[in-house]
Amino acid sequence: RLLYLRKIYNYYSPKLARLYREEYLNSFIDELNNLYVAFTRAEDELYIFSAENVGRRRNPAVLLLPCEKREYGKPEIYPRKDEEIYPVCEIPGGEYKDWIEGLKDEFIDKTVLKEKESIVYGEVMHMVLSYLGNLYEKEKSSVLNEAIEKVKINFSSFDKYREVKKTISILLGKEEFKRFFFLKEGSLFQELELVDRSGNTYRLDRLIVKEDTVWLIDYKTGKGKKEEDIQQVKRYISILREIYPGKKLQGFIIYLDDYSLITIYE
Repeated sequence: RLLYLRKIYNYYSPKLARLYREEYLNSFIDELNNLYVAFTRAEDELYIFSAENVGRRRNPAVLLLPCEKREYGKPEIYPRKDEEIYPVCEIPGGEYKDWIEGLKDEFIDKTVLKEKESIVYGEVMHMVLSYLGNLYEKEKSSVLNEAIEKVKINFSSFDKYREVKKTISILLGKEEFKRFFFLKEGSLFQELELVDRSGNTYRLDRLIVKEDTVWLIDYKTGKGKKEEDIQQVKRYISILREIYPGKKLQGFIIYLDDYSLITIYE
């Protein structure tokens, strides 16, 4: 069995005393090695912090730092070094999937397959749009390309990125939507989570907070549930009303299929 070796055991067994001394020396050498590495890696300045006491005893390390010479040299201003910037690569998290459930896709019905494809298409559109921040004074084409590259990591098998890029490019070019993406003022929040009084969690696609106005933008890829979409945005507005009591609240539903817009007032 494993035994936690205490110092008091030295009085009862010479063998345990020898093992204790060996482990103590090994630990002591490890500490010295750590100190050596720490003290010899500084390029410009070295700061040492040492406690006056360890438990109820005085820290013997303090004796190595004379009181009359606590500071050597003088502060300097060093030229900033150019750090090499590496591109950020987002790696999706691992996910367990039951392979037996996956067999159903081998014999899937065409209508169900189309529904799945439309769901994935909507998820890709939402994710691309979530990477588009404030495009004011930015090159929208390069920002859009960068957003699509990030999404490809999560949807590598999706093959309609050209269609997605065309749809969003047209959306950004329409005059009635520019106010949502090219902001000269205000704060922008994307994929913002809200919790109501009952503990229900909601996720907002895009929220713009200005001095006296709050805009809620919700993206949709189909009009099959138009009334439900409107009720959903009204629910969001009711929650936001408690967060921004002194501001005018407006909700907007953007249908990406035909670039139509529904405005919902408080």
